[in-house]
Amino acid sequence: MREHATQRRIMDCFRNGKGTGIYETVLASWKKQGCNLSKTLGETLAQEWTKS
Repeated sequence: MREHATQRRIMDCFRNGKGTGIYETVLASWKKQGCNLSKTLGETLAQEWTKS
């Protein structure tokens, strides 16, 4: 998937309650684990973009 399409899909998730809830859950889990949220999110997205 192209990077632009991936970014658009991520932003679309924030526009509805279900998508927002999923991201809030993921971010809360990373926070409990003591992760740097910005760094972890960036690394995760970079891994996903390299898969496509």
